[in-house]
Amino acid sequence: MLEFLYLAAFQIFLQMVGKKKKISRKEFIQRTSRAIIATGIITASPAKHLISQKSLEKCNLGNTGITMTKLGFGASRTQESSLLKYAIAQGITFIDTGRGYANGKNEEMVGSVVKGKRSDVVIQSKVRLGLEGKITGTNSESTRLGEMFWKSLHESLTALQTDYIDVLLFHGAEVDDILFHDAVLESFMKAKEEGKIRAAGFSTHTNQTGLVKKAVEIPAYDVIMTAFNHSGGYIHSNSARKDSWDQEQLILQLKAAAGKGIGIVAMKTCSGGPYDPDNNTEPSLPGAVKWVLHQDYIHTAAVAMANFAQVDDHIRLLVS
Repeated sequence: MLEFLYLAAFQIFLQMVGKKKKISRKEFIQRTSRAIIATGIITASPAKHLISQKSLEKCNLGNTGITMTKLGFGASRTQESSLLKYAIAQGITFIDTGRGYANGKNEEMVGSVVKGKRSDVVIQSKVRLGLEGKITGTNSESTRLGEMFWKSLHESLTALQTDYIDVLLFHGAEVDDILFHDAVLESFMKAKEEGKIRAAGFSTHTNQTGLVKKAVEIPAYDVIMTAFNHSGGYIHSNSARKDSWDQEQLILQLKAAAGKGIGIVAMKTCSGGPYDPDNNTEPSLPGAVKWVLHQDYIHTAAVAMANFAQVDDHIRLLVS
């Protein structure tokens, strides 16, 4: 099979030499990957073989009535539609995106891929809401929040080429004033009633323990997406942003939330570093994801996979 892979790359090289066109290393790799996929060779990958023998484990996302794979594809790191197509072909049914990723282009990429097979996948997207200054509780403030919510939701529906989003999240919650604002909760509720979304939730990178605790006390959200991994902290691979949490307290609150039927989605699962969940293999990032998914209060994880090898590596470990 390697002979065919080398041949595909060599053919692209000859084409570019013949055209006397300069090309960057990144573009060469991207074109080579597309050519390899086009040959159909990629279907013989180790992950494809494993999936044919045993499917990826699925989960029920709390009490939402939504069923998806425990391994989700975090689309935010890629604009390569071929990579998302490959992940879906390997059995992944959960896709995470957001209105703010690549200025909306990420949702457009996802929409182009899932068009025609919308019912086969679960799409999670995000709406970013924020106001300058302190919350005052005025009518104009409520109106502004509602306008931002519906504008973002309609833009997402258009970009995704769908009439509904399975899970819509309030993006990047840090404090509870806007997250639990009446106008925001009413907008989420109305969107559910109109069938534009199936479940409402929020994502959080910081102050997770406090926000999860309040979500249990005020049962307004169906899903919580939180930073969570084996190390109790993370360093963002792109922005170098750092954060950490009290692991014991966060686990306590996540268990309480899951016990109330709230769906729990983990993110930043690889950002805590490699891990060996079985104590008999080399520590790895897929191993770190496996540790997260072995926690019974975690329903699924949205994992940013940036190339075909990473998709294969995660699937290989999770179906073994």
